[in-house]
Amino acid sequence: MTKDLSYYKNAFSHLRRNNENGGAPHKPVLLLSVLRLYQSGDLRVSEIAPSPLLYHTFKYLWANLVPASAPFNPTFYYPFFHLRSEPFWTLVPRPGKRIPTGITSIAQLNNFVAFASIDRELYDLALNPVSNTILEKTLVEQYFNVSYISYTKIVVPSLESVLDKTKTIPCKQKVPMVAMESEEDSYMRGQIFKVVIPQIYDHTCAISRLRLNSFEKSVSMVDACHIIPFSETHDDTVGNGIALCPNLHRAFDRGLISISDDYTVMVNSNFAEDASSVFALSQFEGHPIKLPYNESFYPNRECLAAHRARWGFR
Repeated sequence: MTKDLSYYKNAFSHLRRNNENGGAPHKPVLLLSVLRLYQSGDLRVSEIAPSPLLYHTFKYLWANLVPASAPFNPTFYYPFFHLRSEPFWTLVPRPGKRIPTGITSIAQLNNFVAFASIDRELYDLALNPVSNTILEKTLVEQYFNVSYISYTKIVVPSLESVLDKTKTIPCKQKVPMVAMESEEDSYMRGQIFKVVIPQIYDHTCAISRLRLNSFEKSVSMVDACHIIPFSETHDDTVGNGIALCPNLHRAFDRGLISISDDYTVMVNSNFAEDASSVFALSQFEGHPIKLPYNESFYPNRECLAAHRARWGFR
């Protein structure tokens, strides 16, 4: 059988799914999310990882396509795993792992599954704007009670917007978990934090300015650092994050360095080092840090003050 556009239109129209209560929408929403990422250029390969961006797109499209009264939960790991029953979706395990017969959480999915590989023919169609649109239209008209024109007007907000929330309570207090937030949402919020913080600092260490460009694949030499530990505050907002290279991340977490309210580096006096070393922390004393492109993403001064107080900075 020739795997052309007609073949995939038919496959997308006959997805294997639970048909109770009008039919489970999980697979169609995930496939629409994948097509949307190919359309935007955020996905360029035939290997599809269960990434924070795909998760975010899935959740947002679900909220706009599936009625709140529907008896289904927007569980991301479920369709990502069970699409393996379709002829075009193959799960590839992580090195040294074997994919189990069932997956029951997003953490388990990420532990066992490296990515899903789609047919080369489907990949080529997804990259083509015309065939991508036809496949989208097929899914929308087959499984959802909305017009395709209405669907095209759904604009998925940026990944940064998930974390861009104003703090309303002191950093030293624990942030209440989001009402009704699922274990999957909580897990993926942490994954989104790890992706977004380096992005808003242009994958550059805020203190050393270290940045590595790779033409082969995406390689980052900076970490997403919590200013106040997540374990204490449950705070994964942008303001509680800063991008630091691993050695400065460790120095920050141990109170060897901190940051002032005017965003300059402070070095603690409670340790000794070889000041002539190219790795000396003292070389950064008083230097301004690199800040995000958007002022609303700047480190929260209240969090910085709490960090300084914790480690005895004056």
